[in-house]
Amino acid sequence: MLNMLLVVIPALFLVVLFLSLKRRGYGIRESQLLALGAAGLTAVASTELLNLSGMLGRWPIAVAWVAASALFLWLVPQFLPVPPATEETRGADGTMLGGIGGIVVGLVALVAVCAAPSTWDAMTYHMPRVVQWAMSGSLRFYPTNEPQQLFQPPLAEYFMLHLYLLADSDRLVNLVQVVGFYGAAISASLVARELGARSLGQALTAVLVLTLPQGILQASGAKNDCTLALWLMAMVFATIRYLRTDSRLWLLASGTFLGLAVLTKGTSYVYAPGFLLAAFAMEWASAKKNWRLIALVIVGFVLSINGGHYFRTFRLFVVDPKN
Repeated sequence: MLNMLLVVIPALFLVVLFLSLKRRGYGIRESQLLALGAAGLTAVASTELLNLSGMLGRWPIAVAWVAASALFLWLVPQFLPVPPATEETRGADGTMLGGIGGIVVGLVALVAVCAAPSTWDAMTYHMPRVVQWAMSGSLRFYPTNEPQQLFQPPLAEYFMLHLYLLADSDRLVNLVQVVGFYGAAISASLVARELGARSLGQALTAVLVLTLPQGILQASGAKNDCTLALWLMAMVFATIRYLRTDSRLWLLASGTFLGLAVLTKGTSYVYAPGFLLAAFAMEWASAKKNWRLIALVIVGFVLSINGGHYFRTFRLFVVDPKN
């Protein structure tokens, strides 16, 4: 029972932050997206800091999520600007499609909870690194015949580690992909809104994402593809939103989402530049921006979010490869 209560803490973080953003004036989907981004920053910061102090365990992680909740609740009214009104039209068709999407996500979540991690990738490097970190109480590298456990980007596994420690079980680790699956759909619907789609078009976009066969298969397992899709689509939306509103919040969000994508999966180095350039190209002619500042912010977020993993990997494979 205590383990289940601890697992509720990250969920309450998302709910409380979502309600705070919604009260500030942000739309439902925008609030959800920003809350997920804040959760990503919390997972990275708490894992890296607790690793440095040698306290990467159940209770320190629970305390870190509670402290992050208090911090963001203070930051939202203090520093987040009141956003301009956005059109959130809803029609009968859009509501119906939204219901269909909700059913798909619910069924995928049910499978994710009922089925233990079992895919080849999950068994060879996703879950082994989670268990090793949990046993050692740190992120330090360890002897293994599967080097992917060491150098692959670890953000999805950070989330899995938190759920694994809080629940004292691997039963809930598949939910990381479910959240990414859902978040990718709402991000895609927001991109559709920025491209001019009305309520029906936005809902149809989300449902098309949620009914991709490969996406459904990935979403109920302990991998990282859906999580990467969430951050990439969120980055595209945040970038377009910044270029159109000149709100610094969305510039910071764009850098955050890109940094989280890079820390999630190596294929982000291939996909993210094209998506980012496409978003900039849409508004290049009309947007009068300080492009040097934009580049500085984006690069700064990527390096700060990935710095810990970069340092450990560089130290192992370049500085002292024999050890």
